[in-house]
Amino acid sequence: MAINLGNEKVHISGSNPKVKFEGSESGAKTLSIRENTGKIEIYDENTGTVVLTIEQHANRHTQGGADEVIGIVLQGLDADKPAAGTAGRFWLSTDTLSLYYDNGTAWILVGILAGLDLSAHASRHNKGGADAIPDDGLGYSQIKVSYGTEQSVTVTASSTSVIPEGRYIVRCGANTKVEYSPDGGTTWYDLVAVGGIAEISSDGTNCRFNNTGSADDNSYYLPIE
Repeated sequence: MAINLGNEKVHISGSNPKVKFEGSESGAKTLSIRENTGKIEIYDENTGTVVLTIEQHANRHTQGGADEVIGIVLQGLDADKPAAGTAGRFWLSTDTLSLYYDNGTAWILVGILAGLDLSAHASRHNKGGADAIPDDGLGYSQIKVSYGTEQSVTVTASSTSVIPEGRYIVRCGANTKVEYSPDGGTTWYDLVAVGGIAEISSDGTNCRFNNTGSADDNSYYLPIE
């Protein structure tokens, strides 16, 4: 049966007024829409339970709820975050780009996005980077040390050979020493004595082998990687 009320209104008054729907199809229920202490409810007449309170049904949309909402991130100014208390919500602060998670009690800061590419951000941790590792941020035991392949260099008599940039263990020839320059090559000082062995660091320009003898001399450098 269909009832057409046109533009007319239905006015029901009384204590807990309701409109009841009695379904007749397979699996049907008897449900009511009712007013109860100022709230509108959907009420299951068969079980005597409230299915849904229109004004208060956020729990239906939380994780695991009857009508779970997935993937919605609330957003606005950081100072405008609503009070925490609905577990599973996220909030993105559009002014600080901070992402928060509501654990049901408090907003937990997940991180600050700031355009960061999580898959490629190593440069942020470099010296002088936006998130540089502090000078005391690593202990020696945390730095893995391995050796590369030892290289030999023949330095002709009374001449020099620049040592490539890097850290090395050097073995000087019988007439060869290692020198460094603190002023771009104007002045040179002994770093490793003739025929000596030592660990050095070279910037690729201001560190060199110097053969002080009258014959060619072989020296060696072992990369520390």
